[in-house]
Amino acid sequence: MATSVVWLYNMALGWLGGHQLPSVQAAWENSTIGELCQAYYPQLLLESLEAKNWSFATKSQDLSLKPGPGREGYRLRYGLPSDYLRAVRLEGGGLPGGPSFIIEGDDLLTNAEPARLVFVFRLEDPKRFPPAFTSALAYGLAAFLAPANANDQRDKADCQQKYVITLEEAWARDRQAQRPAPRPSAWQTARHGGFGPRGNGDFS
Repeated sequence: MATSVVWLYNMALGWLGGHQLPSVQAAWENSTIGELCQAYYPQLLLESLEAKNWSFATKSQDLSLKPGPGREGYRLRYGLPSDYLRAVRLEGGGLPGGPSFIIEGDDLLTNAEPARLVFVFRLEDPKRFPPAFTSALAYGLAAFLAPANANDQRDKADCQQKYVITLEEAWARDRQAQRPAPRPSAWQTARHGGFGPRGNGDFS
């Protein structure tokens, strides 16, 4: 488990045989390779989080209605959470998959009221990353750093491949740890008016 962002930087540099950065908050200061880590890592993290519906980076939140008009087909406008990265689904409405919606800038437009959004958020604390996800990030960062570290395109290609493979392994492990309730079909929803046979949304 990563203990800090600098720890993750050093994991990537270790795979390239590079020097290690001091474990201090401003490790990138006065260090070209450290500055590159600082430049590449934020984008890599966002892309990696956005790629899957990670359980450790997914949450739900009631959205606040905003003043102003919607647009054709969507009469309500809600503000997105400040740490929003990607929508998973909108809950409520008794519809399979939830109510329909679109994202427009920093707003979510829908006809649902109230609106509770399940979304992937920007998780920045490396201590909360599972080990396989941490390894994937380190491989991805190493791929970015390889040309600057030793101008070795083979190292870059190897780390890129390991990043893709390890990210998929992390996703497989994350899914294995989850046991979500089965989502109702359109027929079940219509038959039970949005509630399961047990009267509590359970269609099993």
